Amino acid sequence: MLSGKTRLENCRLAQKLLAGKKAIIIFDEVEDVFSSSLIDHSVAQEYKAWVNDFLENNTIPMIWISNSVTCIDNAYLRRFDIVYWNTDVTE
Repeated sequence: MLSGKTRLENCRLAQKLLAGKKAIIIFDEVEDVFSSSLIDHSVAQEYKAWVNDFLENNTIPMIWISNSVTCIDNAYLRRFDIVYWNTDVTE
């Protein structure tokens, strides 16, 4: 299993490799990047400036998927063009 940091680095690499091409990147389970614990900061908190720049300036469109956005700070959510909230399908 890849760490949130490694997955984010791979996403950055994909952005560079796909530059100038018709492409879209899907990043599933983004809570791996944005969630933290009582003892550990999230990857997004550790690399805040870099993550902010990445969210604001990536050249390839991205779809970020999360099971829950409660772990994502509103400061990051504001950097997304669209946030789609889906209700629980089991309700």
